[in-house]
Amino acid sequence: QIARELHDELGGAMTGIKYELLRLGDNTAMKGTVKKRYRAIRDMVDVTTKTVQRISSGLRPKILDTVGLAAAVEWHTKEFAKRTSIEVDLKQPENLPVLNDAMTTGVYRIIQEALTNVARHSKATRANVTLEMDNEELRVDISDNGKGIEQSQIAHPESLGILSMQERARMLGGQISIASTPGNGTSIVLRVQVHSGTPEQMTTAVPDTTKKVLGGKKL
Repeated sequence: QIARELHDELGGAMTGIKYELLRLGDNTAMKGTVKKRYRAIRDMVDVTTKTVQRISSGLRPKILDTVGLAAAVEWHTKEFAKRTSIEVDLKQPENLPVLNDAMTTGVYRIIQEALTNVARHSKATRANVTLEMDNEELRVDISDNGKGIEQSQIAHPESLGILSMQERARMLGGQISIASTPGNGTSIVLRVQVHSGTPEQMTTAVPDTTKKVLGGKKL
C-alpha cells in the first residue's frame, strides 16, 4: 500500500510539477541566472521522480502486481541462475492461495535475499527453492550445497541479510529457521500462516511444477 501511495500520489504530484514548470518555461522569457535556476529546479524534479519510482519499486516489485507471486519467483530464479551460473531447482504448487500485498512482498523479498546470500557467501553450485502449503501454513525452503555458515555468523549482529529476513518474517507473523553445517550447505526455512482463499493461478504455461533452471534455461 505504501509503495502504491508513493507511486500514485507523490509520483503523480511530481509529474504535475514538471508539466507546470515546462509550461512556465514555454511562456516566460528567462535569461541568465533565472534560466539556470529554472533548469536546476526542473532537473531536481526529474531526479526526485526517479527516486520515488525506485523507492516504490523497492518496497513492492512491480512484477508481483503484474504476474503474481508464483510466476515472479519463477522469473527471479531464472534470472538468478542466468546471472550467477548457480543451478536452481524450483518446486512450487500449481496453485497458491491468494495472499495480500504484504505477504507476497515479504515472501518474495525473503527468497530474493536468501538467494543473494547464496551467491555472495556460499560458493554453492546448486540451490533449491521450494514453496509448499501445509493446511494454512506456507513453507518456503531455500537451500544450497555451499560451504555452510558457522552458528556464530548466523547470530552475528552484522549479518544484515539474515537480520532482514528475520525481521520480514516477524512482520508477517511467521518465523525463519536457519540450519547449517560448515561444508554441508545451508537451509533457510520460512513458515507463515495464511488464510484460505481462491487459488492464485500460475501464469506460466509449463504444465509440470518441478523446474530445473540453469543459465536461465529450463532443463
